Amino acid sequence: MNPVIEKKHLRYLAQSAWTKPFRKFLYKRLPKDKPVSMLEVGCGTGVLVDCVKDEFRGKINLIAGVDLDRCVLDYAKDKTCFIAVQADGMKLPFSNESFEFVFCHYLLLWTYSPERVITEMKRVTKTGGLCAVMAEPDYGELEAKPESLTRLAQEQVMALERQGAKLNNGHCLGELFRSVGFQNCQAGCYQRGLVNRDFLAQEISQMIEDCGIQSFKIDEKVDYIYHVPTYYAYAVK
Repeated sequence: MNPVIEKKHLRYLAQSAWTKPFRKFLYKRLPKDKPVSMLEVGCGTGVLVDCVKDEFRGKINLIAGVDLDRCVLDYAKDKTCFIAVQADGMKLPFSNESFEFVFCHYLLLWTYSPERVITEMKRVTKTGGLCAVMAEPDYGELEAKPESLTRLAQEQVMALERQGAKLNNGHCLGELFRSVGFQNCQAGCYQRGLVNRDFLAQEISQMIEDCGIQSFKIDEKVDYIYHVPTYYAYAVK
């Protein structure tokens, strides 16, 4: 087992739990009278594919996923059963109007042209089908306190930028959808929840890994605030 891929998989599992209520909201907007075909762009290790198959059980006739990374796709095929294709989200290898439901999840920050990805997602969505960006963080609106956590969060942001991440896409999702021709786009921001210690520990561990700082320790006597606003958008084609 590749420990790097396994660590990514665990991170994707945590992220999938955060957006479960929104997925259930979206399923209500899919056809109920026939099985539907689905595509995840940037499927990673297949976590969200598994979630969707389980949550929309019995109503899917085909589910596919694309990712640039061959290693995560190989891991995904060992874990789940779906059509896994190595491809770029900016040039999807599918015909026009191939799927009833096309979605991505924490993807656009890793693309240099999110508008091109959404354009391609729209192209392969069938008329009357649903296209959704389920989660896109906006680190430009990050809030972290006290000062020690602020500094760590800022280091993480700089580290992600060095890796090529575009960290301010979240609040632009509605505008991006409208720019590619979606006139009925619905966009918004997930409500802020309480930050418990387990969640905080997970996020700090991720920040430390991202920026290579090992010295930060959680002080049980300190009240921490950590929030990265996360946005969504969806539209019927």
